[in-house]
Amino acid sequence: MKTIFWTSARGFLVIAAGVLLFWIANIILMNYYFHPLTENLSSAGAAGDMFGGLNALFSGLAFAGLIAALFMQRHELSLQRTELELQRRELAQTREVFHVQRFENTFFGMIGLLSGHVGSLRVNKIQRPNFPQPKNFDVATGRDAIAVFAKYLPSAQQIREKPDQYGNVEETAGDDKEFTRLMNEYEEYYEKSLENYLGPYFRIIYNIIKLIENTNFGDTEEEDLLQKGQYAKILRSHMSSLEIKILLFNGLSKRGLAMKKWIEKYSLLKHISNDDYVAYANLTKRYASDAFDQNDA
Repeated sequence: MKTIFWTSARGFLVIAAGVLLFWIANIILMNYYFHPLTENLSSAGAAGDMFGGLNALFSGLAFAGLIAALFMQRHELSLQRTELELQRRELAQTREVFHVQRFENTFFGMIGLLSGHVGSLRVNKIQRPNFPQPKNFDVATGRDAIAVFAKYLPSAQQIREKPDQYGNVEETAGDDKEFTRLMNEYEEYYEKSLENYLGPYFRIIYNIIKLIENTNFGDTEEEDLLQKGQYAKILRSHMSSLEIKILLFNGLSKRGLAMKKWIEKYSLLKHISNDDYVAYANLTKRYASDAFDQNDA
């Protein structure tokens, strides 16, 4: 910032030195021309009157000094305001950094918890999973266990081939009847076989999305939505296509309805396999197209 002369200590010292020198020179001249003063008092009085203008000069200089002091004070206050504004911005940036760090610590901790839970899954891989498991069985763990869970999901083909075995529903339109029977079969399968394994899994996912949804990112809505989408992509990247297949059912079940809006908002079904998308058309069509957003990476 350009320094103003009046605000510098050097300028003040130069002015003070100039006034002092002028005052000393005045004393010397008076003493030289009118010494001794007692010998020619009338001449001394006349000489004194000559310097009456000097008093006005010094009064003017004093007033100018006052004005200069006011300008100096104004300039200093402006600098202080600028400094305070910079401090406020830095404090806001620091708070934002801490806010993001606190969120990410929780977020990635929950992602680790989700991965750990999947890794801990352990089921019989040659028969429909039940809880508790028999003492001796052929073990499938981690995502292999997820494959076992997905293998026994009800299918539209089963509903069509054995309609009397799947649900007691009123005679309604074909698609609605098939959908109701599919979901009835899934509810029974979930209660008997999946709850003890995937109940914690779905609750972790729900709370991860809830954390993202309840956190504010950025000053604008566009920036906020963009950042939330980035974290949702990280969650989605940890889910296999078979996990997404199970999520397809769970989002339409009685326990998953609260999650359905977030499945659509954050495109959590994007990476469902093409075969499952077609085979379960009666389910996929009940989601908004955003749930399968092909424009989202």
